[in-house]
Amino acid sequence: MLPFELADALFEDPQKGTAILTGGVNFSDMDALKTFYIANSRRLAMAGKILFPVPNRRVSKRLYRLTAETLVLWGEGDKMIPAVYADRWATLIPQAKVVRIAGAGHMLPYEQPEAFVASLLAFLG
Repeated sequence: MLPFELADALFEDPQKGTAILTGGVNFSDMDALKTFYIANSRRLAMAGKILFPVPNRRVSKRLYRLTAETLVLWGEGDKMIPAVYADRWATLIPQAKVVRIAGAGHMLPYEQPEAFVASLLAFLG
């Protein structure tokens, strides 16, 4: 998947997402492209090792165990995980509060950092 295709899936604004994902790398420079892909592959491999247990499909059967107040932040333009999951988690987590952030996709802290922090601070009081 090319960075602009990934940006289209992760971000509400694909152009902004591409800039964030690539760090402004000029892909017409083959050395820069090679360095980018090698570094990105290493980062993704490490993330895979750390995050492997996360996609466990039985998580919904265990959410009731959360007893702490829980904030579920969701980008309204999330194309990877539909907002219906936020509603479902709010139903399954006893003390959950859902906040949807406009103008953000899956990567809402990057697209709407001010709204993300404001929501978090309001939740924490």
